[in-house]
Amino acid sequence: MRRFSIFLIAGFFFFYCKKSGNDASSLGDTASGAAAYQTSAQIGAAGGTISDPNGQWTFTVPAGALSETKTITVTTNATPVGSVPQEFAASASLLKLEPSGLTFLTPATLKVTYPQGEMSEGGIEEKSQKQYYINDDSTVTAMATTLNTTTNEITAQVPHFTITGTLKTNITRVNSGSITRPSRVRRIANNLITYFNNLGSDAARNAEFQMAANNPMLLAFLNKLVQILGSDIFTAAFPNADFDGDGTVNSADPIVAVNGANVTLVSSGSLFVSTNPGAINSTQFVWRSSATGTYSIGLNGTNCSDGTQLASGAVTQNVDNTYTPINASALIDGDNEFRVCVTTTPGPITRFLMVEIARDEVLPVSSASPAGGTYSTAQNVSMSCLDTGAAECAQIAFTTNGSDPTFDAAGNVTNGTLVTEMWMTPATGNTTLKVRSRDEAGNIGTTTSFFFSVPAPTYTVGGVVSGLNGTVVLQNNGGDNLTLTTNSSFTFATVLTSGSAYNVTVSTQPSDQVCTVASAGGTVAAANISSVTVSCATSYTVGGSVTGLTGTLVLQNNGGENRTLTADGSFTFAASLASGSAYDVTALTNPASQVCSVANNGGAIASANVTNITVQCASDTAWVQDAYLKASNAEAIDYFGYSVAVSGSTVVVGAYGEDSNQTTITNTDGTASANNSATNSGAAYVFKREINGDWVQDAYLKASNAEANDNFGWSVAVSGSTVIVGAFREESYQTTITNADGSASANNSASYSGAVYVFKRESSGDWVQDAYLKASNAEVGDQFGWSVAVSGSTVVVGAYGEDSNQTTITNTDGAASANNSADDSGAVYVFKRETNGDWVQEAYLKATNAGVDEQFGNSVAVSGSTVVVGARYERADQTTITNTDGSASANKSANGSGAVYVFKRESSGDWVQDAYLKASNAEVSDQFGWSVAVSGSTVVVGANGEDSNQTTITNTDGAASANNSADDSGAVYVFKRETNGDWVQDAYLKASNAEAIDYFGYSVAVSGSTIVVGAYQEDSNQTIITNTDGAASAINSATNSGAVYVFKRETNGDWMQDAYLKASNADANDNFGYSVVVSGSTIVVGAYGEASNQTTITNADGTASANNSATNSGAVYIFKAF
Repeated sequence: MRRFSIFLIAGFFFFYCKKSGNDASSLGDTASGAAAYQTSAQIGAAGGTISDPNGQWTFTVPAGALSETKTITVTTNATPVGSVPQEFAASASLLKLEPSGLTFLTPATLKVTYPQGEMSEGGIEEKSQKQYYINDDSTVTAMATTLNTTTNEITAQVPHFTITGTLKTNITRVNSGSITRPSRVRRIANNLITYFNNLGSDAARNAEFQMAANNPMLLAFLNKLVQILGSDIFTAAFPNADFDGDGTVNSADPIVAVNGANVTLVSSGSLFVSTNPGAINSTQFVWRSSATGTYSIGLNGTNCSDGTQLASGAVTQNVDNTYTPINASALIDGDNEFRVCVTTTPGPITRFLMVEIARDEVLPVSSASPAGGTYSTAQNVSMSCLDTGAAECAQIAFTTNGSDPTFDAAGNVTNGTLVTEMWMTPATGNTTLKVRSRDEAGNIGTTTSFFFSVPAPTYTVGGVVSGLNGTVVLQNNGGDNLTLTTNSSFTFATVLTSGSAYNVTVSTQPSDQVCTVASAGGTVAAANISSVTVSCATSYTVGGSVTGLTGTLVLQNNGGENRTLTADGSFTFAASLASGSAYDVTALTNPASQVCSVANNGGAIASANVTNITVQCASDTAWVQDAYLKASNAEAIDYFGYSVAVSGSTVVVGAYGEDSNQTTITNTDGTASANNSATNSGAAYVFKREINGDWVQDAYLKASNAEANDNFGWSVAVSGSTVIVGAFREESYQTTITNADGSASANNSASYSGAVYVFKRESSGDWVQDAYLKASNAEVGDQFGWSVAVSGSTVVVGAYGEDSNQTTITNTDGAASANNSADDSGAVYVFKRETNGDWVQEAYLKATNAGVDEQFGNSVAVSGSTVVVGARYERADQTTITNTDGSASANKSANGSGAVYVFKRESSGDWVQDAYLKASNAEVSDQFGWSVAVSGSTVVVGANGEDSNQTTITNTDGAASANNSADDSGAVYVFKRETNGDWVQDAYLKASNAEAIDYFGYSVAVSGSTIVVGAYQEDSNQTIITNTDGAASAINSATNSGAVYVFKRETNGDWMQDAYLKASNADANDNFGYSVVVSGSTIVVGAYGEASNQTTITNADGTASANNSATNSGAVYIFKAF
């Protein structure tokens, strides 16, 4: 019976598998007489090395092989429980590796230096060395081994721990009882006999003499030779003998026959054949004679005269002769001996060659150890083959994908993996291992299947609740409700596997309390979660009073909770808030023919109900200029007004070209450092409306790590008491968020990676930095902070230069694909403020059809749980809206037509794509999505490159003129969310004086029923406001002075132009309308190219200095409904 195992590799190196109860309690002298000693070290996940103090061995654990730190102990000169089989002898010390049974995720290595001793250099004994495990039953198991006879080093792979030793073949102890492969040994012996016979009659070289001298160990010795030395048996066995008597040893010259012909085997096909389909059905061999004579070939005879005679004839010296075909069907089952006899004269002398070919009809059988089953940990599985026929097992293959392993006619694995080492099951999950074997005759066994199951361990989610005075209901991942009535620890009933996300929220608040959750979400990491903390405290309401209301007004708090009012009086929002929470009240929908303004609209709860919000409604009569803002340190090329934001009575202005080297905030007067050494570091300015209606500067903001060319202030946003500022050229290599002080890494190796800064208004009224945000996958050129938006506790940041090829959303941790093959495809990052005030990344958004250079994230907007993202260079030729999944046309022939993506936050807290918007008249280079805005259920999209010559509004279906003679005149598209959740186009807006290269739609804003659109290259020389019809001067002498258009939704749902706004000091190249925002009855317009040298604010009429010496210093204009 022949058993083939994948572990029969190189080197006699023994590892003893210690069983329970067999560990020696003390270290004494070993059986060999050498004293045992121990060497120990602690090794963890990073890996490490232990070395013998006497230089005998080195044990190395690679990084990742251990999941936790272990104390590794090596005992030198150890004594195994079992004995070493007699056919082996130790050539180095036996070693015991502990702790017993330790298994490595990646095999460790053990290098042993052995002494040369009496072994011949490179001889049979030295080459026979291998590495083995020593088993308790006195058997051995070989391991993967490499041998270096030059350096006397043998190295083994160690998958698990036990006793080991370096051993060699003990020729003096080998006997016939150890032979496990008799047919192979017989063939080798016959070949050796042939060699001896061909040497002639000299007694010193006679076969019988040699056989007698080497009995009884010759056959077993030959068995070892065939395993160790390959085909050159004779020379390797007796390298220093001179069998041909020419004075040179065998290893230095070929053997020359003294008498008769030397009959040799030149080559052969397979020495094993079978009649089974797909097996090796026939073979051949090539032989040669060193002398001319006659030959005969016989089968299964005892000499040259008997057996079945197959062929005969004349033979010519040194000519190759092929005997073919040898069909399996013509042979007996088992061994078949072909005898090639050559007779020469004078003599005559007959010499012969024996060729043994075996017929094997038995299919090999595959096995695995351990066998399939359910296990608590991953298993190292060895695969073996058993063949009871004449041939040995040749190859073992396996699969884990459900298919059967297959081989081709040459024995190559055509499906599956060739077995060369142990296979480890996955750490968790179910796997079907299919194993199949092939023997040397080409017989392929049937597939044997083994099912392995390693269930994933589960873990609980819980924490502790404090301050509770009532009943609170918690949820995990949007379900698994848990009701609590006392202050104590808690655990959710549903368990989770490692790697699962958890997100604990408050489903139902207690009466008169608000409970907040800290450490609420994350990923289970192979341990129970007990860190969730729920803190309950008294809650407070938000409200105030409304006056002058004649219709229906809808107010909104923090971009989410709506309150509908129909009459004057006091009001209170339903949701109560904890002390310290932010609130931000805006007029979501104004009454028909009225505009309502909100004062004292935002701030933070200060342990009391908010009752001082005042809403004043007045007839919607006209828009007037309310103020003209300049930077307190205005200078040329500061670009003040490049970005603007407004929330209630707070206005924020960005000046990305400002040069001050200041890195701190100046509150109240906004004084700035006069040192302008930080060129283009940038600044942001905060203004507020006083009770008397005047606007004053409230703060001057600088980045805490301000440096030249960071462009802080490129983008700004504000919601209540929270201000966001983007610096898309910031260079820090940091990829984490810094809360509170906003400190940043000083490593500036990530050029143009970008950063975003969060500021908050304290209860004292001062502004402080609240956080420093970086992308979780920040890289060079991503331009994170190119666009920003904020609503309540949600911040959205665009990075249009991000390159990941991902097309899905990553919630919670925001992990992103590391494949950056989609250059400038763009990405958007969502952050949220936790209940403890810290900011964390909530989601990483990508376009479902992300493409190279499409710049997803060049514009962003947020309102409550709705995020809108523009991709100005998107290329799909689609002209319809796709709701829900956001799938897009795969035809990308409309280069630069642009697209907009709508996302929503589910009740679980996850973000999903809600819609994919395209212009109804989408065309190449329209750049639909250059600008976006959202308020409640209304989305507004600018396409500044649209070319239609239309000058009217199309309501409902948004049909547009097909006449594209007004290149880059620009257009704006209005969309609304229907009651069923679908998005539809609501209107198509054009400027009433639309002309080429006006770039109408370069900036857009929306608040309730009011839309504001900027056209920063409009050329009219008008310097007054036109209300109602929006008529404009036809004189276009003020090139690129810019204009702004106001639209309102009528009570019937139609949109109409409400006003045409111009700067009171409009000049050429002022770029009025480059940025616009609106909040209720307040409109803010940036003109970054304005050149006045004024450094003060003009309230009411907005009069400005006529001195235009401060080129591109910039200005901001505030308008109000009067």
